[in-house]
Amino acid sequence: MKNSPPFDAAAIELGKKILAQFGKNEDRGILTSWMSHHVAELITRAENEKGPPAEQEIRHACVETILRLWAHRNSLPNGSRPFESAERAAQTLARLAPDSNQNFYSMRHAPAEKGNDDSSVHAGVWLDFADAFDKAARELIRICMSQSLGTSAAGLRDWLQAAYGLEDEPAVDIQVVKGLIENASDQELDEIANSDTSKSTRVVAQLDKIIENLSSIRASVALRANNDTTSEAPTE
Repeated sequence: MKNSPPFDAAAIELGKKILAQFGKNEDRGILTSWMSHHVAELITRAENEKGPPAEQEIRHACVETILRLWAHRNSLPNGSRPFESAERAAQTLARLAPDSNQNFYSMRHAPAEKGNDDSSVHAGVWLDFADAFDKAARELIRICMSQSLGTSAAGLRDWLQAAYGLEDEPAVDIQVVKGLIENASDQELDEIANSDTSKSTRVVAQLDKIIENLSSIRASVALRANNDTTSEAPTE
């Protein structure tokens, strides 16, 4: 067992959590059932074996098996994957922002230098509009992402906590799920989980606020268009 990882109680707890996830899956296949029994047996032996060298060997074997299983978490059958409830949200986010982890649409502009010429003022106004639309789009997407996670957010947090510190560098899926959870405020997720108000009612209220902001932007754009038309009208 020269290259085996050291015994880690956190890994054992992660193994138990994986077994609990397997237990929730009513459509377990032969392979999943075998893995479940095998890991359960290793955990039982690791917690009850006394005296070297058997105790050390079984503990190392148990941790090694759990970490190998965890490394293949995203290949597990439907109903058994730890981050399964966030998979579609992560895929949607990737399609919306394939090259950026900050904004979904327009890039954030650096503050424009103030100038007195009409072209600078004109460009600055439209860039402000672009930022306003970008903010509204990101808020809409954030709402959709939060609602898609819904009550599964607490379970996802539990998985993140169980896996914390077991890898030198967090894997991509862990980083993505962590980002999805952090992007939705704790208060909002708690409201989704505990509120008696229906999802639709909450979303409508949030959308009303965004529509109000967009209406203000529309009014500003319309005013700008009127001013442009007036200034371009031929004089007699």
